Amino acid sequence: MKRKAILFRRALNKKRSREDRFSNSSKKRKEFIESCKKRNSDLSFATIVTNNDDDNYENATVGKNVVVNDAFLDLHGKITLGDNVFFGWGVKILTGTHDIRYTGPKRQFAISSKPVTLETGVWVASFAIILPGSVVGMDSVVSAGSVVKGTFPPKAVIQGNPARIVDKITPIANQNNASDSINTNQP
Repeated sequence: MKRKAILFRRALNKKRSREDRFSNSSKKRKEFIESCKKRNSDLSFATIVTNNDDDNYENATVGKNVVVNDAFLDLHGKITLGDNVFFGWGVKILTGTHDIRYTGPKRQFAISSKPVTLETGVWVASFAIILPGSVVGMDSVVSAGSVVKGTFPPKAVIQGNPARIVDKITPIANQNNASDSINTNQP
């Protein structure tokens, strides 16, 4: 009986701390968002989950001109977003996972993490999921709804569940005049 009471208290404390981690109004979160804005990066609409009750944002490295729309960022492990990375809606970046070797309540608390890196110029389209340990190379595109696990080279179009390379990107030769030739009426 005493053991059940201890487990209940632990679960209650975990629940409280989980609610605190999902809080988007903490002072440290505001400081983090402001530091991103100084680099012309916007993460103000992201749900950010940190790895402790202190809202420690040290696991996030955010480059210049980063745009994150309505995303979920799990900071149990390190997330690196290079310059000019941008997200569609509903993207999830997960760094934490549970150890499947445990069973029952122990599995809930057996958490490990792996870093996620999105290099410079990566576009992650809506509702994609980036799993722990993933690296997406410079100027790559992750298609909508893809589930990414692993390392992908620069300038790759990544698609599917599980994600795989479906195409390579050939950059426009003269990008200084590229905006003149962009057809915004494409289907």
